[in-house]
Amino acid sequence: MTSYGELYAPAGRQHAVPTTDMTTSDAASGAQTGAEEPINTHGGDKPKAGAARHRRRPGTRHLWAWAVIPAVGGIAVGVAWWLLAPGGRNLLSGNPAFGTGADPASWLPRDLTLAALFLLPGCFTAVLLDGRQYQRHPVWRLLLAVIGSATGAALAWGTGVLVGHWWAGPVDTSANPSIAFSLRSWTVLLVWPGSLALSAFILSLMGAGRAQGPDAA
Repeated sequence: MTSYGELYAPAGRQHAVPTTDMTTSDAASGAQTGAEEPINTHGGDKPKAGAARHRRRPGTRHLWAWAVIPAVGGIAVGVAWWLLAPGGRNLLSGNPAFGTGADPASWLPRDLTLAALFLLPGCFTAVLLDGRQYQRHPVWRLLLAVIGSATGAALAWGTGVLVGHWWAGPVDTSANPSIAFSLRSWTVLLVWPGSLALSAFILSLMGAGRAQGPDAA
């Protein structure tokens, strides 16, 4: 291929002009240009890291729901306690003698009704915590759920007492303060967070046993 030096150099000095091939110059300039521009070896767009951070944010924001939902649910549990328990609406036993708290035999079933209402959401929350979709931040989720359950238990007790005062009217408690719709044993308030923590512990042991089973075999 004829170069620019061979075309425009004088006749006697054509041998002194260095010959440079256009293809060589183009290749060199292309190599230089390619060296200046970094090559993306990841095969994707740069905003993927930001998108990944955006996907992680909802899990962190929704972490507080494990404490808020049980606390708010304690209000509904308190209303259900008054409707079902003896001394309240007494829908569970249906015994007319338990219609008021005047009969001391109704005081223990009244506490046990609240304990049963605490046991159900405690075990249900533990099953949710053991789900595969909630494997991130397991310690924080359990801690917040226990705090929310303890708060919900206190709100349930207060709500039940308040509803009994509003809907049943004043009660003569001169003979015994337990005649009014109330809670005699304060340890019942530990059933909700205690059942949650115990159930979560048992489920974690069962999950660890299932995970080690194939390896041991």
